[in-house]
Amino acid sequence: MENYAISAAHLTDRAMLLDRALGLIDSGADERRKIADGLAISMTGAGRIISTLADHGILCESRSGRTHRLALSDDPVFALLDMMPDGIQCSRFGADLRMQRSFRIPTEHALFFDDTLTIALRRLREAPVRGVIFVADGISTDAENTFFSTGIAGLDGLDLSAYAAEILPGAVCAAMSRQACAAGIAGVHGTTVVISERGGSLRSSVFSNGTDNVGGGNIGALYTPRGVTAESLVRYARDLSEYSHGLAGAVFAAQSLLSPENVILCISRYSVGDEICRAVTESLMRDFALSHTDIPRLLCLTESDDLTSPARRAIRLLFVADTSQTA
Repeated sequence: MENYAISAAHLTDRAMLLDRALGLIDSGADERRKIADGLAISMTGAGRIISTLADHGILCESRSGRTHRLALSDDPVFALLDMMPDGIQCSRFGADLRMQRSFRIPTEHALFFDDTLTIALRRLREAPVRGVIFVADGISTDAENTFFSTGIAGLDGLDLSAYAAEILPGAVCAAMSRQACAAGIAGVHGTTVVISERGGSLRSSVFSNGTDNVGGGNIGALYTPRGVTAESLVRYARDLSEYSHGLAGAVFAAQSLLSPENVILCISRYSVGDEICRAVTESLMRDFALSHTDIPRLLCLTESDDLTSPARRAIRLLFVADTSQTA
């Protein structure tokens, strides 16, 4: 089983071209000419890319009159394991990225997360999957697809590749933090801090050049000018105003330490992202004495946003890259 980092720096030029082609098809490009125009390549080059995707079962090509129509397949099947402190949400999806089935494995005891993982992977054996991607809060590493700073007992440093290789031999395996997913959705450039709030806990990851993870940690543990931590303000907030003030404390800490161009807030308690951004901005100016020009670009993603879509696209691409290298 090969391991791949979910980063453009680790993709070959051909893999990046395949990624762009898949993005065009996701957006509705259904003819060779549209692929060629979108990638600024020849029809012959587009044909080679389409043949590669078709050979791996990702793409179906049918004929309608003189036109060859392209469509993504619902096979091969991949799996996404979204890991949280209270359990693992397992989802199966096809090459068309549509969800086919989803189930949840609860963690019966905080110390036995590896048992929960084993149960989840064994459930996936009921029908073959060609690739598995693990998603969690924190920092994902290139080696052995491990996570750190997750806040999940038993997960930090766990060799996820070894578990997947033993239970699902031959499946492509990868890991991607939820913060990296958020940075991918936002499509931002420059230095970006992603602050993730789940259950009152605040964790951060720092990215440069889009989605290259260069650090992170428990930003909620830093103290605000009020003498309390940002995490305490968020955890015990009684309403949206107090909640936004706590988030503003975390943004203030990020701005003071790193001066990022962007800060992305991933929140779980509320679903009003625009309102949260406005309230955080007002708190930064009122309570933390920042001018409007000192405040980084703020974006807010909620539970209603599909935060795992970059991970689904990544494992689909890595499946093609893996089998292309071994063919």
